[in-house]
Amino acid sequence: MLPKRDCNIGRETSKGRHAKVTTKCQVHGNIGKIMMANRAREYLAALAELGGSAGNVSLRKALQWRQQLYDNVKIELVAKGAIVVGRGGSVALPDRARQRDAQNATADVNHQPHPSATPARRPTLADVAKLAGTSTAVASYVVNNGPRSVSPAKRALVEEAIASLNYRRNPLASALMVGRSNLVGLLVPDSSNAFFSELSREFEREGKARGFLTLLGNTAYDQAAEQDYERTFADLRPRGIFVTSINGHAEDLDDCPRIYVHSAPPGATDPSIQFDDIGGGREATRHLIAHGYQDIHCVAGPDDFGPSGKRERGWQLAMGEAGLSVEHRMHRVSFGRLEAEVQIGAILSSATPPRAIFATTDEQALAALRAASTLGKKVPQDVAIVGFDGIREAMYGNVRLTTFVLPLRELAVRAFEVLDAWNSGDKRSHIISGSLVVGETCGAHHGNSS
Repeated sequence: MLPKRDCNIGRETSKGRHAKVTTKCQVHGNIGKIMMANRAREYLAALAELGGSAGNVSLRKALQWRQQLYDNVKIELVAKGAIVVGRGGSVALPDRARQRDAQNATADVNHQPHPSATPARRPTLADVAKLAGTSTAVASYVVNNGPRSVSPAKRALVEEAIASLNYRRNPLASALMVGRSNLVGLLVPDSSNAFFSELSREFEREGKARGFLTLLGNTAYDQAAEQDYERTFADLRPRGIFVTSINGHAEDLDDCPRIYVHSAPPGATDPSIQFDDIGGGREATRHLIAHGYQDIHCVAGPDDFGPSGKRERGWQLAMGEAGLSVEHRMHRVSFGRLEAEVQIGAILSSATPPRAIFATTDEQALAALRAASTLGKKVPQDVAIVGFDGIREAMYGNVRLTTFVLPLRELAVRAFEVLDAWNSGDKRSHIISGSLVVGETCGAHHGNSS
């Protein structure tokens, strides 16, 4: 077993008013010593960023940081195979061979490099203040644009010092001060899917514009994986987590802000930004009906959960309004394009193939296009196809798909706006509308038959 840690990051001074910081940390093995030393240096650099001392840090917060420091090192040790964690959180060394290999792959912690090889120290806020001839507080007000105003003359001095030192703000220091990092998490079912790839790009773009670094997690349509990612991301103290959920219920994340995007569990209390999927499904189906089609089949996902299920309900509503039957016209198909192509090919080659298809995703619609081509069927002369999502490939491919386009840019902006207003108590959910874009696959310019 590992010896009990002695990581005395915070303890009261003799006056008992403030927290004193030391870096006496013991973790078994060279790997642990090196990583703990690195984390301690980062910690002290962050404290220097706060003003060069830890005098204004409460004992309680210092102890919280100490535990977080140790936990982070433990996570890294597990990842490197230097330790293993058993049931109940017990920590032990792996077999001797793994320990020896890990230690051999790590530089000797006692090795002292030549002074010329030592990297230059990163400039701190205290360095900026010293060069500018101001207090650290004034330098902080300039860097953080508040909370107090700074005279133009002093601001100019601080900005000149920042440029001269090539100073960059320490994100760890900011996280220690406000309890949150500059990270945001984004969970999607499958980033290899073109729709979620484009969604992720918009969130990363908007986050970067607001000074955030976006961490992406793929849940692979697995509920347990989604919950694990949520807990792991929450432990990093992000500013918030955006989740495209495939779960039927929401797990409590304590005080970590969570905003559902595109899909949310039924009855979720956290805010959500979603599209009007029912309305979009109804409009897409009405478009086919308006062009004379009656034998309209729906190609939906493996189940009726989430956006695909709502679009399916929109199809049912439009068919019902037109007095058309939905019996034997509903098909459960994979979201993956290759598998969907095989499944839709079987539908198109049946004794009674559909005259028109409403696909609840563009991936499925593109799979239908390929299946039709393989079978020698012409689109839209033999089978009309309408998709949903508006991914770039569908909009600008060799054959332009008629599809219901979703404004992903607006989704990302709205989600970050809700995150910005989180502390004000404004946690309203939003529904965003899309629009139908007519391409070449619905028969709008070819004349139709039922």
